[in-house]
Amino acid sequence: MEKLRLDVDRGAKAEALMRDPLFAETFDALAATYADAWAATSPSDAAKREEIYRLQHNLRAVRKHIEQVAAGGRVAARELEDLKTRRFRVF
Repeated sequence: MEKLRLDVDRGAKAEALMRDPLFAETFDALAATYADAWAATSPSDAAKREEIYRLQHNLRAVRKHIEQVAAGGRVAARELEDLKTRRFRVF
């Protein structure tokens, strides 16, 4: 049950982070910077485009991880609620 509580707490922090305007602004600014950098590369600069691709991929991976932590927190909250309901159910 302690792990569920920790997951709920982590999920709530991840949800708060995703709602933070600075978080959204930071991710949007980085995504735009990477897109502009990619568009500014010359046709012969494949290495630079690959580097930018990795940056974009990593940015998406960070966002996805935070979203997964938030989703895990919601699942853990439901599981805790189910446990409480089962504990107090009269048979």
